[in-house]
Parts: sequence; structure tokens; C-alpha cells
Amino acid sequence: MKRLLNITSLILLLFILPILANAALSPDDLHNIKLKDIFISDDQLKCPDHLSVLVEVQNEGKTGENVFIELSNEKLKLSEISQIFNIKPGSIEVITFDLNLPNSIEGEQEFEAQAFFNKESHRIFRSFKFEECEEEKPVVKDITNLEPPKRETSYEGYTISAQTIFIIAMLIIVFILAILYIVKVYLEK
Repeated sequence: MKRLLNITSLILLLFILPILANAALSPDDLHNIKLKDIFISDDQLKCPDHLSVLVEVQNEGKTGENVFIELSNEKLKLSEISQIFNIKPGSIEVITFDLNLPNSIEGEQEFEAQAFFNKESHRIFRSFKFEECEEEKPVVKDITNLEPPKRETSYEGYTISAQTIFIIAMLIIVFILAILYIVKVYLEK
């Protein structure tokens, strides 16, 4: 009986201790998602029409969380929302946002990332300086020494020039005339 009591006590402790430990934790210890940083690579900071923005998310809490991220830029009127993802306690995830920009961007731009989880949220801001776009100068070609293009016809992978087609046509005509002459001579006999 004493042994049964010890086993029962041990089982109760195994189930009750985690419940009591979680009850002693504050909600911040349980649910603690932090956005660590927003990244844009340096090569994308010069006159982009497309951006890949990375947002680093860390779960500092004690439970797994379902999270989604919103990335926005008020000046550019951009707002993108990630899909919901699960992040395990103590882990870090990097979420990628592929943004097509309506116009090229220049100067200082502030991006805001906000994580939504368990009826809570966390946000960070990060500014990036985009370089000015250089105007492309039109390329002027010298057209004084241009040759007219050759007209070519392609037939099953073979390229035939217009001159070759003319020669073949003339040979066919000569051949037909020769046959007609032979037929005429034969019929006169």
C-alpha cells in the first residue's frame, strides 16, 4: 500500500508541477515574441523597382506561438502581411517580403514591422537610405555606315538568302523551258 501511495504521489507531482510552474510564470514569460531586425541588402538600396525585405522574429517565450507579420511603409503606401506561421520557444525565424515598388524610391525610408500573436503585438521601425536614381542617357548609334539587312527565309533549319532563291527559280524556269522545247521537237517529228 505504501508503494502504491508513492507511485500515486509521483504521478501527481509529474502532472501538477508543470501546471504550477506555468502558473507561476507571468504572461510575458509564456508569450514573448520579439522582432529583432529588418534587413534590406546594400545592393538593393540603389534605385530599386523590387525589394526583398527580411524580418527577423524570435520567440523568447515558453510556448510555441502562431504569428503573422505586417510590414509597412507609410510614405510608399506599402502594407504586406505574411502568412501565419508557428515559431517554437527559443527559436528564430526570418520572414521574407518580396515587394514590387510602384516607382523608384530615393532618400530616407522608414519601414515598420509588427508581429501579431496571442492577442498581443510587438513592433519595430528601421530606416534605410536609398540612393538617387541616375537618369539613363539615350544611346545614339551612328547610322551612316549601315548596310541594308539581308532578306532570308528559313526552311527547316536551313537559311536561304534572297539571291539563292532567285538563282533556284531561274534554274527551274530554264529546266521547264528545256522540257517544253524537247516536247515540241518530239511532237513535230
